Amino acid sequence: MLGWKPRSWFYPKPTGDPGRDRNARTVQFACFLLAFAVSAVAISDVIGRKPSAETPILVFAVAVLVAAMVTNRAGNWKWAARTAFLALLLTAMLLVFEARDGFRSLAMLMFPGMLLIAVMLLDRASYFATAGMVLVAVAALGIAEKQGLTRAIPHVRSSTTYKSIFFVDLNLLVFAMIGSRIASDAHSNVFDLRATIDRVSKANLKLEENAEALRESEQQLISIYNTVRDVIFHLAVEPEGRFRFISVNAAFLRITGLSREAVIGKTVNEVIPEPSLTMVLGKYRQAIEESTTVVWQETSDYPTGRLTGEVSVVPIFDDKGNCTHLVGSVHDITEIKRVEAAIRESEVRLKNAERLAHLGHWIWDLKSNQVTWSEEMSHIFGQPRDYTPSYEEFFQALIPQDRERTRLELRDALADHSGFSSEVQIARPNGDLRTTTLVSEVLLDEGGSPTAMFGATQDVTDLRRAQRADFARQKLESIGTLARGIAHDFNNVLASVVVQAEVALSELTAGLKPEEELKTIRSVAMQGSEIVRELMVYAGKESATVELVDISRIIQEMIELLKVSISKHVVLEADLGKNLPPIRANAPQLRQMVMNLITNASDAVGDRDGVIQLSTRCVREGQDSQLDHLDEGNYMLLEVADTGCGMTPETQARVFDPFFTTKFAGHGLGLAIVDGIVRGLRGRIRLNSEPGKGTTFQILLPCVEGRAEGEGHSISELDENLESRFRHATVLIVEDEGPLRQAVAKMLRNSGFEVLEAADGTSAIDLLRANGARIDAVLLDMTIPGASSREVAETAANVRPSIKVILTSAYSQEMIEDSMGAPQIRSFIRKPFQIGELLKMLRSSLSP
Repeated sequence: MLGWKPRSWFYPKPTGDPGRDRNARTVQFACFLLAFAVSAVAISDVIGRKPSAETPILVFAVAVLVAAMVTNRAGNWKWAARTAFLALLLTAMLLVFEARDGFRSLAMLMFPGMLLIAVMLLDRASYFATAGMVLVAVAALGIAEKQGLTRAIPHVRSSTTYKSIFFVDLNLLVFAMIGSRIASDAHSNVFDLRATIDRVSKANLKLEENAEALRESEQQLISIYNTVRDVIFHLAVEPEGRFRFISVNAAFLRITGLSREAVIGKTVNEVIPEPSLTMVLGKYRQAIEESTTVVWQETSDYPTGRLTGEVSVVPIFDDKGNCTHLVGSVHDITEIKRVEAAIRESEVRLKNAERLAHLGHWIWDLKSNQVTWSEEMSHIFGQPRDYTPSYEEFFQALIPQDRERTRLELRDALADHSGFSSEVQIARPNGDLRTTTLVSEVLLDEGGSPTAMFGATQDVTDLRRAQRADFARQKLESIGTLARGIAHDFNNVLASVVVQAEVALSELTAGLKPEEELKTIRSVAMQGSEIVRELMVYAGKESATVELVDISRIIQEMIELLKVSISKHVVLEADLGKNLPPIRANAPQLRQMVMNLITNASDAVGDRDGVIQLSTRCVREGQDSQLDHLDEGNYMLLEVADTGCGMTPETQARVFDPFFTTKFAGHGLGLAIVDGIVRGLRGRIRLNSEPGKGTTFQILLPCVEGRAEGEGHSISELDENLESRFRHATVLIVEDEGPLRQAVAKMLRNSGFEVLEAADGTSAIDLLRANGARIDAVLLDMTIPGASSREVAETAANVRPSIKVILTSAYSQEMIEDSMGAPQIRSFIRKPFQIGELLKMLRSSLSP
């Protein structure tokens, strides 16, 4: 039975303490065995039909032992042991009192069992108390037997029976089993103690490891605590609403500039200044009352300056629900606030700048097709501030004339991933028209696809009005300057004509032929016509005819005119290249350009003796010409160098500006016209000048392949080439300028033509009706008195459908293009013209 384990219903409830649970089980085991042994004796008495006074005592003992077992089963093993001990003590004493042999009764064997039960209590005081009670009981029984207080019969000794033998053996067996169980429990307790010691050792080692890990973790936390950039603080919550700093990290001291002694152990009232203090205390109380984290922004003045931070505070509560501490952090947002303030200030400045410049910006989202724009854009378009237009609404604001053009520009810009600039007019909701300039760029995503278009729009209505007013005023001012300059140039031309005419008359009187003088007069007159034509080009009334020309031949034909146009103190040296490739240009423009350069050089020399060098040659321009933005190829170089006064850098910077002049009577258009002509021919001008060392102009014009066209022929060159059938043709000259009409009529008659003259449109119509059948051609001036030139042309077509009409005018062909629609009008010749050109045109018109 040593290894016997009671069932669960019999087993005492475990408490978690191995020694205690083991003792409870042993007490249960001992009570069970004692109750079994006592029950066996009582049962044997009943079976032997020899009931005695001992039987009730035995039943009482069994009942008390069962009660002890129940008490032990409920978990109170000490009281169970005490109950069993008292039951055995009382039973033994009663049995001794009832025994015949008194003190020597077998019941005395129960006293050692009581000591065994006392051992199980594992309590030294309880053991000594129990042992004392046993000794006192044995002594009391001995005295009672001695005094005859028991039922023992003196000098009578009970005989040995099988019952007594059984009783002795059974008690000894019970005591042995209980002792064995106690020994087993002691051994188990020792083993458990060793196991417990091992576990405690391991637990202690684990605790030491955990403590080391905890120290390392604490060190890490302290390191993190002191290395994080944000401020961290720990407050103790004291009575009366005071908050005291327990600890702060290094960031707190670094950012605020406070020392640790000035913070640790101090209350919040002593560290945080007003006016922030009142708000901070309120936030702390709010966190405690609401048991939650509170976040706010705070600005305070510290030794390092004014700081702004985002503060968060968390309350910490104990088991009773009282707030004992506050843990907080502060994220320094001083720089962020400074940047935000700077951004707001920048936005205000941008708005003011846009308002003052009448300039707004916008962005068109290609995905949403929405346009987002600035406040000034709303003002420009006359819309409310909260107005957000779509792409179509944006275009509806443009006037119809600009709408489609802008759509095409936008489409091309998106296709090329480039921006565009344009000037358009918009109509405000109130009907007001505004002139605006647009400039934009395309925004691309990471894949290179357009995502949006960003642009700016400026209201330039007032600027354009001011520019038009300034231009009109400047134009009025320039008219006087221009008139003075033109009068100066024409006076030079007329002076040359008058002088050459007087020379020619004197030579005629002397019987000589003034051929050179007359040629000079003709050349000077053509030069005057070129001045008029240049004025027309400047006024925008006509364009220049471009053809292949030989610049050396043009200059050669001008040499004599150039020599008489410059100062008498200046020597003109010409070095003109031969057989040079042609350039594509307008011959009269080239003459004007050369004349302007030569006269400008002559003015630079002034009244001193000097030299003007004029040269032409073909040069090759390559990579060295990148600064001039010239393509690689052959260029005609026209160089004009003088030994004049030279120019300062300031003068060189403005020398090509219109109306800028250093001359007393100049109009300021000479070099401006030269610059315009050169740029129109895709050429470049190089200027080299120093004060006192003269000036050199180099004109680079691109050469082309081909052959230069011939110039107009004189009458002597064409007379012998005219066919005889053209010599007797009849020509009607309709011209209101008498000297011109008479001179042309005389030259045509000398060339073999029959000529009719009319000074106005009405006379011309009368001559056509009277002689229309024999009139072959009509030289018709566009501006004549009487009937209009259109009516004269219509009458000529009705009288003779095959008649040929040649229009002539001092205006350009572009200006009279509308009048040249009739089939009878074959060509146009501009005044002044040479007779050779007119004869060539008549031959071409009369040819079948």
